[in-house]
Amino acid sequence: MKQRQRWISEAIEKALPEIIKMLRVDSKLLDDIIEGEIANRLAGETINNAGVMDDNDEAMISGAYEPDKVDYQFDNIFAFGDDTIIVPFDFSTKVSVVYYIFKSDAYTLDEDSLEGISLSDHNRHYFEAEEELEINVQGDLSLQVNTDQLNEHSKNIYEIIDVDESWIEDIKEINTLRSCDYQCR
Repeated sequence: MKQRQRWISEAIEKALPEIIKMLRVDSKLLDDIIEGEIANRLAGETINNAGVMDDNDEAMISGAYEPDKVDYQFDNIFAFGDDTIIVPFDFSTKVSVVYYIFKSDAYTLDEDSLEGISLSDHNRHYFEAEEELEINVQGDLSLQVNTDQLNEHSKNIYEIIDVDESWIEDIKEINTLRSCDYQCR
């Protein structure tokens, strides 16, 4: 913690408790950043241990819905560099995924197991499968602080944080919320 403290500006270090208090009261700013980026940020990510019939039990995210509720870890917020605040988050959402099923495995499934899965021919041996999964996502938001707006009169979080220069910094973990409906390998 001491080493991290050396790299942050004195202005942010002094203002951080008040900024955190503002974000706790009105997290809409954080929600707006996540909603604006989540579909593009998750597209192409791979879910390991997805509980699907893929040979490797992996599925690639092709699209994402907006999360219902995001849990921000306000107690773990920290400043980084001269003008950045990192906000850890956790949320659940529904995503569209694509994976590949060995044709002989697909033919052994009953109708209930295939419900919600769209199959199309991929090649001689595999079907391409598409379905929706519920996932949990953990990551970090990077908030750009307008340091020239930091003073004792700053009461509007939208003046302090530059939303256009803030983004999802990192997706740390993606887990599916369903247990394996199939014979997991």
